[in-house]
Amino acid sequence: MNAPILEATEEKLERVRSYFRGDLLVLRETLLRMASIAHTNLQLALESLVERSAEKAKKAIQDDMEIDRLEVEVDELVAGFMATQAPVALACRLMLAASKLSSDLERIGDQAVSIARRSLILMDEPPLKPLASKLSSDLERIGDQAVSIARRSLILMDEPPLKPLLDIPRMGADVLAMIRGATDAFVEITPEKCAEIIKMDVRVDDINRQLERELTCFMVESPKTITRALNLMLVARFFERAADHAKNIAEQVYYLYTGEDIRHDAEFSKN
Repeated sequence: MNAPILEATEEKLERVRSYFRGDLLVLRETLLRMASIAHTNLQLALESLVERSAEKAKKAIQDDMEIDRLEVEVDELVAGFMATQAPVALACRLMLAASKLSSDLERIGDQAVSIARRSLILMDEPPLKPLASKLSSDLERIGDQAVSIARRSLILMDEPPLKPLLDIPRMGADVLAMIRGATDAFVEITPEKCAEIIKMDVRVDDINRQLERELTCFMVESPKTITRALNLMLVARFFERAADHAKNIAEQVYYLYTGEDIRHDAEFSKN
């Protein structure tokens, strides 16, 4: 992003900070509630997969109903505001963005449900590969690799080798960070943060492709792993779709606060 654009939008953003009031404030808070539940449900779905926790999977599925209810509430707020307030400029963009944001958040919730359901299925199967539960730092990842190597050396004594799987938790961590980042950009009125979120979507896509190749090799080499591998492929695809929705939210937040549509601007995230 060029410096002149940032300078030009800074004055706008100062005015926007005092803009949210009345019905617009209610709409903003409803969207934030949706974002919070969608983030929590996706995290529960990831943890249910990693920890093999049926309780967390079922909670993610159950709480999705609240996201669906809030989506309807957002639609009603938008329709009511448009019918009674004759909005212009920023308010019009907010109405447009709110409808799209709620749709993407609802779909992220749906992806969390799909992941949770696959997690329940996979609980009846032995793990195809060990899953790391935390990926918060490079040092932790090094430690996880050391543990995986040690465990693998024991397994190799009796069974064919299986490479440790860290990709799905890493994907999940990236997607959760994207949702948090897009929500923060909306709350803090900081559209300049959106470029980094869009870059993360490229990384999630790369991990998904890598995981598909890896799991395909497993199925070719050992047909007995096909069911588990296909379920893990679906989980990875659900995370990839959730990342797409988080990217959409970031694009809408940028449009809301700057008036610039970056959905098809391939160069935006490189600046």
